[in-house]
Order: sequence, then C-alpha cells, then structure tokens
Amino acid sequence: MGLRKDLTGSIPDDLLIKLPDGYEIIGNIAIIGIPSSLTQYHDAIVAALLARRPSIHTILNKTGNVNGPFRTTLFNPIFGKNLVTEHREFGFKYHLDVSHVYFSSKMGSERKRIADLVTR
Repeated sequence: MGLRKDLTGSIPDDLLIKLPDGYEIIGNIAIIGIPSSLTQYHDAIVAALLARRPSIHTILNKTGNVNGPFRTTLFNPIFGKNLVTEHREFGFKYHLDVSHVYFSSKMGSERKRIADLVTR
C-alpha cells in the first residue's frame, strides 16, 4: 500500500499515475518529486503524507536534478519551512541541512559499513 493508493479518489486516475509512489524521509523531512501537473493537489498530497508519517515537519517537492560538486538539488517547500533536521540510524545522529548537502537515507547500510571499517 503506497501513497498513490492513499490518494485514490482525491486525484483523478490519469494524473495520479504520474505521482511517485515513494518518497524519501530524512529525519523529520519528507522529499517527493511531484510533477507540475499535480500542483493543484499539493494539499491532498501533504495530508496523505502526514497521515502516513505524523512526525514529518517539512515536506519538500524536489524541483531539480542532483548536480554540482556537493550533489545538491533544488526543493520547493510545500509544507513547513525547516530544511535542517537530525537523521538517526545505526546509533549515529546526522545533523544536516538538506539544501546544502546530498544525503540519501537509502545509503544507511553503506554509511554503517564504512563506520565499521574505522579502527581506533
């Protein structure tokens, strides 16, 4: 059961298929790529995301591709404004501003693997 299923009936089917079913969670920030054809449905998308993840304080619409030496991207806040969060995984805390750094929660196992290589 994904985001699209949650929004069935709120967004016409021909537009709903354009919405990604997944999204990224970094701390209390959700990042999703919403096509411009769904701009008028931002409120419904926000409501569905908050129903799934009540701890979210900010929802960002990814509006650009990853680029530059720091692999950053452009976001348009559609709920909340705070771009700084604390992400926790494997006993580590990461305090970051998602507008200034590249961070993917999907790479947690890789960060853990590298941390395990460090010896004192």
